[in-house]
Amino acid sequence: MELLTEQAKRKFIGRREFMKGSMALGLTATSALLLFQACGGSDPTAVPPTSAPAAAASGGDAAPAATTAPAATTAPTSAPAADVDAENLDHLVRRLPELNEMPFKVAEMWPSLEGKSTIYCANLLVHPFHVSSSANFKREAERLDMSYTVVDAAFDPAKEVENVELGISRGMDAILYASVDPAAAIMAIKRQRGSGKIFFNWDNPSFARPNIFWLLPHYRIGYMAGEWMSEQLPPGSKVFTGVGDLVTQAGNARTSGFLDAIRDTGADFEVLASESGHGWSQEGGYAMGRSVFSRFPDLQGIWAGDDQGALGVQKAAEDAGRREDVLIVGAGGLKEGQSAIEDGRLDMSNMFRRGHGPEAAMAFLFVEAMLRGNVHGDALQGLHSIRGVNVTKENIADQWVSPV
Repeated sequence: MELLTEQAKRKFIGRREFMKGSMALGLTATSALLLFQACGGSDPTAVPPTSAPAAAASGGDAAPAATTAPAATTAPTSAPAADVDAENLDHLVRRLPELNEMPFKVAEMWPSLEGKSTIYCANLLVHPFHVSSSANFKREAERLDMSYTVVDAAFDPAKEVENVELGISRGMDAILYASVDPAAAIMAIKRQRGSGKIFFNWDNPSFARPNIFWLLPHYRIGYMAGEWMSEQLPPGSKVFTGVGDLVTQAGNARTSGFLDAIRDTGADFEVLASESGHGWSQEGGYAMGRSVFSRFPDLQGIWAGDDQGALGVQKAAEDAGRREDVLIVGAGGLKEGQSAIEDGRLDMSNMFRRGHGPEAAMAFLFVEAMLRGNVHGDALQGLHSIRGVNVTKENIADQWVSPV
């Protein structure tokens, strides 16, 4: 609980996340709401959630792997008492003692995690997203006196299976996993979960329904990019979609979202799509951009799937003398992408509210709670969708600034 209150104070989590976490730890809905208010939250009269949040994707016929949220398994379904209104709630909140005066200490109630171990099986460790995630996982593990190991699949499915097996063979208490191809590692995943250990799929869901996964709303990212481009370009425009890959859920969902948005908005575009992808890198984006600009000299817009690929496309556009007459859109919001929006190299990027760093730290709280509570690997399932916002040069000043 002390961890949740600290996150609320630092504005890393909102009311819904705080309420769900507190209720899962045994607080009543009313008590959880009071405590959130004491931490400086807002919306005191809102009814707390009784299930996981609705899917982040909207529009289109289907949002791959993001259409439904798993139901909360431990939170009670009771709502705040009818007599708790804004007036007497504020009165009660003012009477709550400071956290350091509470008659209990979480550290005394929960077992120490000293000696526990975790491994992060990254799918592409050189990518800034995973550099940021790994740095935060390491920091959180050190805070808890846990050992931390990071391994890199370098986008190789065979290496990914080997990395997961390494975590299992070493008896790691928690495996943090960013998948290349979850189908390839499914048997290893099932063994880890079947042993009662924690398996945490970070960024993408696996086919084995890991006990906790942290799902970036990939479909929604693409959909918002498609909506924005539909508003910027006239009918008859020719646009191109090229994400990092079409193997992972991230690439497929982002592409599907973009195409569905073009269809749903009624934009009369000619849409061309990459058959492979750029590898989530600037080098790959540059190669893709050179090919696209040579083949389609009348192109008006490119959705590059993420900021790294978009920056490569931008360089190719400059070299081809096309930067002034084509829109280039990315996604992500890491430091380099934010700088590119600010100085005009990219026209728009769908960025994650609060940024990657705080989200990774919040994700680790779930792992910590499960380890402290000795929760079996099948006992809890959660979903958190990071809110995305379309960011242009006009509103970049309002965006969180990434340190990576």
